Amino acid sequence: MFYFLCPALLFVEISFTIISGCVLFDMKQIIIRYLELELRKSMIGYEVNGNPEKRLLRLKGLAIYQYNRLTTKQKYKLFIKILFRIILGK
Repeated sequence: MFYFLCPALLFVEISFTIISGCVLFDMKQIIIRYLELELRKSMIGYEVNGNPEKRLLRLKGLAIYQYNRLTTKQKYKLFIKILFRIILGK
């Protein structure tokens, strides 16, 4: 009922969220995984002599950096956006 007002209550209700086959347990992991998946869709990290493993490590590092730069308010907004995408299946 009040889940939309408090993301923590919504998170407790959904406790185990599956994003792309990974079970994630807290808000930080969920947001970092989402940012990483969004970065994979872009051309960031592609290099002439690079390989896929190095690119994925760079993207994970960039996702962590982006997460650390977010304010608390931005983190909650992004978390709610991610949960709505999961609930609606988009």
